[in-house]
Amino acid sequence: MAVSLKGLDIKGRKDLTLSMRDSGEILSWDLDGPVLDKHSTGGLGDCVSLVLAPLLAASGIYVPMISGRGLGHTGGTLDKMEAIPGVSVNIDVNKFKGLVADVGCAIVGANNDIAPADRRLYGIRDVTSTVDSLDLITASILSKKLLQYKSIRHCFLGMEGGKSKGIYKSLNCGRGSSDTKVNVTKNLKIACRKIGSTHKKLILLHQVHSNKFFYVNKRKYKTKLVGDALITNKKNIVLGILTADCAPIIIYDPKLKIISAIHAGWKGAYKEIIKKVVNFLIKSGSDTKDLVAAIGPCIAQKNYEIKSDFKLKFLKQNNLNRTFFKKIKKKTYFSLNKYVYYQLKSLGLKKIDLIDKDTYNPKNNFFSARRAIHNNQNDYGRNISLIMIK
Repeated sequence: MAVSLKGLDIKGRKDLTLSMRDSGEILSWDLDGPVLDKHSTGGLGDCVSLVLAPLLAASGIYVPMISGRGLGHTGGTLDKMEAIPGVSVNIDVNKFKGLVADVGCAIVGANNDIAPADRRLYGIRDVTSTVDSLDLITASILSKKLLQYKSIRHCFLGMEGGKSKGIYKSLNCGRGSSDTKVNVTKNLKIACRKIGSTHKKLILLHQVHSNKFFYVNKRKYKTKLVGDALITNKKNIVLGILTADCAPIIIYDPKLKIISAIHAGWKGAYKEIIKKVVNFLIKSGSDTKDLVAAIGPCIAQKNYEIKSDFKLKFLKQNNLNRTFFKKIKKKTYFSLNKYVYYQLKSLGLKKIDLIDKDTYNPKNNFFSARRAIHNNQNDYGRNISLIMIK
């Protein structure tokens, strides 16, 4: 009632949502296709879920839906389903996973295992006339939809929210830039706080566009780590990668609890740094079907013009690489994110999230080396990507 009357700020809404999510088991899915979910308010007739879920399943997409009960006069999807004799929406986690794997979709309700706090609040909201509270609606929906690995924290950050000025405004995390050391340190502190850690637990590389990686098991090293990827299975060590058009990649094995952060510019990717990291993970016991990867923001193809010798170099490596080049008005452009995505895919990874954000486009608020050059700037800031095992 207090939430309905007074409302919540963004932090309060987030905290309520995560608390409701974490009140039960968080599900992960090991399936041979994409896993999607949808949400609608139900309404008269419930004309979406019952049609869309099997339609997606027939297309090879898995749809595990945790639906809601009646809020107001229309009733919820689950209420309508239970009106059918013999239909049960109260099933345990193992049966839920089995149905999704076998059939491709399932619609169930919150229970003692899945979002139990939401089930409790659902009943309270209907009798207290707090159905229309935006804060409670948001928390209810997302607590059942969020797919997050509880053992890790990670983020891809851009230009905003820092302390730097001028061309480095504002979250420049590049120690190699000509920005002041004081401001960069402040920015690194801000960045690490985003994932609930401190800059003292952060490990950064001296990146040189190589295929060299480091397995790290402590927070401090006497010598500079010169390379372009980091791997660890230790808790509370923050792995950091700096980029300004190159592709940041993070990889996680939820079974072995091992993580990696990769700086993949065209040179490093061409030199197969991604393959080296994945092969190391495999030798460490990982199965590629378990690995989860995310490719962060990098320069888009439309802004990545290259010379002819660049293309020839890639075609000599593999003729299939021609698919990553596009010719427009006698100019040739290269798709870095598709190139690294293909490398991950060809290594056997099935769970790859590609964040299709262009670092060159100033509207997206990322630092870009190429944009800085085109604007005749003598330096540029660096974006940071972080991952940590909690």
